[in-house]
Amino acid sequence: MGGRFAPESTFGFNIGDLVVTMAIILAVFSVAFQKPLASFLSDVSASLQNTYKYGDIIRIGKYEGEAIESGWRELRILLSNGKNVTIPIKKTLESPVVKSGYQGKSMPIEMTFDINGSLSPGEAKKILIESIQETGDEQSDPRVYQEKVQNECIRYKLVFTIKDFSRLNSIQDKIRSNAWYKLRRKGLIFPFGSATGQTPFIPRKSKEERVALVTEFIKKIEVFSPLSTTEINDLANDAKLLTYGVGEKLFNQGDPGESLYIVCSGKISICIDFSTENNEMESCEVTVLEKGDILGEISLLIGEPRSASAVILEESELIYIDRAAFKKILVRNLSILDALTKIMAKRQENNVEKMKESDGASQQKEDTFSFLSKIKHFFQL
Repeated sequence: MGGRFAPESTFGFNIGDLVVTMAIILAVFSVAFQKPLASFLSDVSASLQNTYKYGDIIRIGKYEGEAIESGWRELRILLSNGKNVTIPIKKTLESPVVKSGYQGKSMPIEMTFDINGSLSPGEAKKILIESIQETGDEQSDPRVYQEKVQNECIRYKLVFTIKDFSRLNSIQDKIRSNAWYKLRRKGLIFPFGSATGQTPFIPRKSKEERVALVTEFIKKIEVFSPLSTTEINDLANDAKLLTYGVGEKLFNQGDPGESLYIVCSGKISICIDFSTENNEMESCEVTVLEKGDILGEISLLIGEPRSASAVILEESELIYIDRAAFKKILVRNLSILDALTKIMAKRQENNVEKMKESDGASQQKEDTFSFLSKIKHFFQL
């Protein structure tokens, strides 16, 4: 007896129909989800190749920073300007990556400076070291190497380490600023060489203009009122006009003192380091000096080390007078000593009171007569 072939069935389902249905579903799934599936597999592949750890310094395309979070799909890095950037892990497969495994340890940094060759290498290296030490950030073992001479400039490489990558931009900015001020005070009109090798001309006051400016300023300061016009002009002729940047140390407590300064503009913090009853060293700000104030006069006049430290708070222009220039005036006119000794005694009294307030520290107090005797003895007057 003939008839049609009947497909097998299982649990009441026609197997032929089931196979056809599954084929259709798989075809639709393949078309609809092809791209997301490929992306998913790409993310998985990239994640398997992700070896970045916290603290690694990484460069990916235009971004360079410290790895602070590494997931299976994304990598978050901290840039040198303090901002965070999130980058897909698979991007690390498309762009060149430079990785350094510091993982929170100190990271070496290099900076180059092209400095006018008229300044000796010894002076240039000293200035660059001081520039980094005055940033107020923690660095380790700063070193300077001379690399080459080009376009009347000497190229120096400054090498140091930092721990906080997010501070890199601000630290480098501060180092360059500090170096600029220090090099200008050395007489370099334009401290750094340009890319073309051409040094731009920057007009600078002539000596006559600087003397006239200093003369007019000194005339307005009460302590110099006993001086004649000729004596003021002579003092101004021997003085220098210097500019300092924020954070620079004018001098440290304990340094030899062979000069005094007059503040033309800006602000300067005067601090004293002292030992507490527990033999711990602390620092106390005793005053802030501004336009018209004098500082450094005690060491200049009695020959003792600096009794305090001076730090620049705002960009400041100062008149600098050394011991030789001041002695010329004292020999000709002793009346200026009365005003100076009163300033010295008043300042020391203020220092003593400030230190008592801070931690009960004590300091010997001297009167104007004692200061006057020391000055005359030191200058053999």
